[in-house]
Amino acid sequence: NNDKDPYLRHGGVFALAQIDDMSALLAAAKDSSAAARMGVLLALRELRRPEVAMFLHDADMRLVIEAARAINDAQIEAAQPELASMLGSVTLPQPVILRALNANFRLGGQVNADRVAAFAARGDAPESLRVEAIKFLKEWAKPRGIDEVVGIWRPYTPATRDPAIAKNAAQPVLASIVTSGPDSVRLAGIDLESALGLEDSGVLHDLVVNSAT
Repeated sequence: NNDKDPYLRHGGVFALAQIDDMSALLAAAKDSSAAARMGVLLALRELRRPEVAMFLHDADMRLVIEAARAINDAQIEAAQPELASMLGSVTLPQPVILRALNANFRLGGQVNADRVAAFAARGDAPESLRVEAIKFLKEWAKPRGIDEVVGIWRPYTPATRDPAIAKNAAQPVLASIVTSGPDSVRLAGIDLESALGLEDSGVLHDLVVNSAT
């Protein structure tokens, strides 16, 4: 089919998922055809299998995007750590980075918050995603029960988290965030400082009196 007919592809994916032959699927995951690998990926999504994470490193970027969507949007929890680890790159497509940010937010540990803070401080990262990263840090301790990417009800366990995690992650990078970069990023950084109780009066004073910033 070579992805020419989405209806035929859907039928094939449905059949593969119903057959549920993992050894055959994993063998086909290495097929030279990107269309065949896509069929395997979508079948693994239907089966909610963590092995779908292997496609995060596929040579075809379409499969990388689809794998990120599968893990986040279909709630394949066992594959979340692999998706979260993708946040180190700013050259990935934005749908992948957004879901990697969300995976770190959902996992909620210190290493996850550190990744999000480091991304927020990167001058080479997309502006809108830097703002999103800062928003995640602001809501870290009390996340809403709605998935930030797809908007579905997806409550967190536990419902509240240690506020020190976001503070520890944000403190080393906040000064650089609020003094450089696009206005939207700096404003979000100032808001984060206030929300976390990390106001640096020296930095904020310089922002007021220095017309160059």
